[in-house]
Amino acid sequence: MYFCRGKFPFDKIKLDRSFMQSFEKSGHHVETVVKTIIALGREMNMRVTVEGVETDAQADFLYDAEADQVQGFYFGKPVPAGEVAINIASEIRKLAAAAEPRGSAPRPLKASA
Repeated sequence: MYFCRGKFPFDKIKLDRSFMQSFEKSGHHVETVVKTIIALGREMNMRVTVEGVETDAQADFLYDAEADQVQGFYFGKPVPAGEVAINIASEIRKLAAAAEPRGSAPRPLKASA
């Protein structure tokens, strides 16, 4: 049977978080299914996004399986859109402060309009 991407009404594949919830309980069954879906997406030139990543083991597995995108609490909790810029600026300040030599005051970040 021949499948052509143009015949499908979608252009990406998104794996539900239930796969990751079952990840550590099912032995290699979930791993096999997830790797197969990622490979299918790659063969069809479709992005594959995996939801529900919550642990180092899951993130490492998906990195090795070459998932295109991953989402989940492992990377951060959901926040209102208005807080995203504030959270990013806060993280940048923390990184800048950690990079500053001891005894020097960090420079303030300019707020963009």
